[in-house]
Amino acid sequence: MKRILAFSAVLLAISCNDNNTKTDKNNTDSTNTTVTTPAPETLDSAAIAKIGEHLRTLEPVDTSILLSIFPETALSMKKTNLKGSEEPIPLNEFEAEYKEGNKAVTIHIIDGGNTTNDAYMTTQYYLNAIYLSNFDNKSYEIEKVETINNIKVYENQLNSDGETRSNMSFVVNNRFGIEINGINVNLEKLKPVLNTLNLTKLK
Repeated sequence: MKRILAFSAVLLAISCNDNNTKTDKNNTDSTNTTVTTPAPETLDSAAIAKIGEHLRTLEPVDTSILLSIFPETALSMKKTNLKGSEEPIPLNEFEAEYKEGNKAVTIHIIDGGNTTNDAYMTTQYYLNAIYLSNFDNKSYEIEKVETINNIKVYENQLNSDGETRSNMSFVVNNRFGIEINGINVNLEKLKPVLNTLNLTKLK
């Protein structure tokens, strides 16, 4: 099914590896980005399946809640584009783009709660990736999971043909899937973007 963001196929090669967790000076807590319900330390396939079943019983949140997460700037770059789902049956998802020269950041969010479409599958996809898979993609320079502001975040970085691509993917409150992607922005420089997101309404 077409998405406005092509989720990295390599997310299927992720696991929750607490030994890779580290503290970063950019990962300071803030009122807007610290979620009140910490991400579970572990989830097995049965627990993730139950989360999906629950999401299928929920009505989507108002689009204004999703739109409220996006900052006006990311790493001093202004927001240049904001678009919603292009599905035949629109999903409750949005993506914002920030660009300057050859650098770009995109922020994508989807509400996994919906009784009329398969949005729940995307949230399950992230959860399976973070909690159940292994780090075995050799093309990445960096690939790990760490906890930032009570959120388990999958991270990777790839350098190819002179271009640096970085990714941070996570789920808020077992419902909202979020990706932050950087082009010619390395992972350490991308991390502060998470602290600019307003996640307080994602419940």
